[in-house]
Amino acid sequence: MKQLTLLIKPASSACNMRCRYCFYVDEARHRETGNRGIMTKETRDCLIARAIEAVEEKGTIQFSFQGGEPTVAGLEFFQDFVDTVGRMDQGKHEIYYALQTNGFLINAKWVSFLREHRFLTGISIDGCESLHDLYRLGPQNEGTFRKIRRKVYLLSESGVECNLLCVITRQAAAMAKPIYTGLKLLGVPYLQMIPCLDPLDAQGSAPWSLDSTSYARFLMELFDLWYEDWKKGQYTSVRMFEDLVQMKMGLLPSACAACGACGSYLVVEADGSVYPCDFYCLDDFCLGRIQDMSMQALFHSDRMRAFQMKDGLQMDEACAECRFYDLCRGGCRREWVVREGRAVHSRCGELRTFFAYAYDRVSEIAEAEIQARTRLGR
Repeated sequence: MKQLTLLIKPASSACNMRCRYCFYVDEARHRETGNRGIMTKETRDCLIARAIEAVEEKGTIQFSFQGGEPTVAGLEFFQDFVDTVGRMDQGKHEIYYALQTNGFLINAKWVSFLREHRFLTGISIDGCESLHDLYRLGPQNEGTFRKIRRKVYLLSESGVECNLLCVITRQAAAMAKPIYTGLKLLGVPYLQMIPCLDPLDAQGSAPWSLDSTSYARFLMELFDLWYEDWKKGQYTSVRMFEDLVQMKMGLLPSACAACGACGSYLVVEADGSVYPCDFYCLDDFCLGRIQDMSMQALFHSDRMRAFQMKDGLQMDEACAECRFYDLCRGGCRREWVVREGRAVHSRCGELRTFFAYAYDRVSEIAEAEIQARTRLGR
């Protein structure tokens, strides 16, 4: 293969914060063995060797770290990981690193390491203090917004490439402007807005559950703010909206949920267990272990093929006739509901409302971008 993306959980579901809506803690509760501990040196070395042998020379390998909270594995783990990649790879591949963190442990030593090895670093912070401290709590159930805000400043001022991830809950959906304004004030121009996932066995009943109508209103208000900035030449990157523009230009989006296909990366748990998606790190979806199978074997396993084929489910026939299919492509499988053997996006109607609202302006931005690239000869 020419490229490989791995999402690695070096500390499994362990975390030093107590975020009430954490989807991965919920997933871990639904496994026979929830927390797999800290990744051992042997598992780490096997993972790196499998990745290097799977990708053809001059190809690309992306090592992304997530949790739980990956920094719980310790800075030494990451230093050894990078050193081992360098020793094993010997410059044969293009290597990229990314880290998604709550920021709790970030300090000067972490910043120096992340900057030196060019880690794209995502910090989870929910827009403004009242929202963040509602669900993103520290080990003593204390609010963490001010602490994490300081870490964002430390990273960005030190030259670490950052983006900010904000989870959109029921409460956040009514606060598009405070969220957008608050995140921009942090000085990081790359934003992700992620709809909050419900617990697997409590759909729609959690205090943070995001109803579709509120989410659509949030997207419309946020889009207005984002478009207004674009018109003024004060651009801020919002991943979902950028993906819409990319697709309208005929290019691939960055988020797998917008690609219309599953199984573009592999998740590697701390014990070497491998899964097809971060939202499906469950026993029934385990593809195998890196200690026992090559990356190619994992990608071509029966379970991966079944997952990529949506386990035999068919998308609703209305998708084929929807004028916004080129912007939606069925959405994320985790947000499907199944009716009479067919899969329907749980927020389909409200998303169509948003797409209708934003479509002409998405097209306007896409056309402007095409013209700009033509002028630059790209």
